[in-house]
Amino acid sequence: MENPEGFLSSQKEKLICIDEIQRKPELFPLIRSLVAKWNRDGSFLILGSASRDMLKQSSESLAGRISYKRLTPFLLSEIDTKYSIEEYFFKGAFPRSLLAKDSSISYEWRESFISTFLERDLLQWAGFTPATMRRLCTCNFLRC
Repeated sequence: MENPEGFLSSQKEKLICIDEIQRKPELFPLIRSLVAKWNRDGSFLILGSASRDMLKQSSESLAGRISYKRLTPFLLSEIDTKYSIEEYFFKGAFPRSLLAKDSSISYEWRESFISTFLERDLLQWAGFTPATMRRLCTCNFLRC
């Protein structure tokens, strides 16, 4: 985006959703400025991986102007009774996995999720390689 301030300012009366904010941390000071200028709650919905650096920067940049919401997979009490407890746990309770049309689509989604989690998200918290983390997560504890 060549002119983020111009674009965001033109969206003042709308809910502005920004996904993958961790890729553009330089937006935090601009968002802080616009939130202060507009003086209204609920202008921005910011999504993305919660890296330590991003949480630190957002809490420093947006102190008093930010609220964190942790999104979880479906709770057991939220799902239709057509799903067994075994299916709920096996598919990980994530909407795209649990609601997939068939088991191969569900499996493909879970594989992609795990790969992304291991190769990008988890590595920012620890000094392990993706291969090490995959072995840890898929290890049969009786034979490791």
